[in-house]
Amino acid sequence: SALSAFLYGIGDFWGGLSSRRAHILHVLPTILMSGIVTVLALMPVLGATYSREAIIGGLVAGSFGTAGFFLVYMDVQSAFCILLAALAGPGLIAPDLSNNALPLYFSRPLSRAEYVFGRLFTLVGMLSLVTIIPALWLFSIQVSMAGWDWLTGHWFYSTGVFFGFLLWILLVSLVALSASAYV
Repeated sequence: SALSAFLYGIGDFWGGLSSRRAHILHVLPTILMSGIVTVLALMPVLGATYSREAIIGGLVAGSFGTAGFFLVYMDVQSAFCILLAALAGPGLIAPDLSNNALPLYFSRPLSRAEYVFGRLFTLVGMLSLVTIIPALWLFSIQVSMAGWDWLTGHWFYSTGVFFGFLLWILLVSLVALSASAYV
């Protein structure tokens, strides 16, 4: 509604203005409390009442909002992952091929699979630093702000983000390695 958009705009304005002068973790509780006080003050005026359906609807809407946030985060980080793999991937196998270094590698007790997995894990580790680790850090911040009750109801977001990024990293890394071997 127009009222909720207006209140959101005011809260966003004051939150942005306040967070310039103080740390966001000091500002956030004040903003949340002022929002709760405003909603409670306007409930009798607007004729709103608490009901079980309204509370469940709010929880479902909040869950979809959280899932949407992590989905957008994964989309943005996936683009960074592709860019980083495109920059780092060609330098993994192509120099060994162009300088005829592979016979030197394989003269040691190193199999082809170990060579490929070594190069693959190099990319996986590097891409994890820009995808999985920041995502789990962001998830831990959400847990610290929302509490353990939120974690028990939303633990599957962390596993989904972890395995989703891991699958994406493996796909991008394999494409980068195959392009490096082809060039």
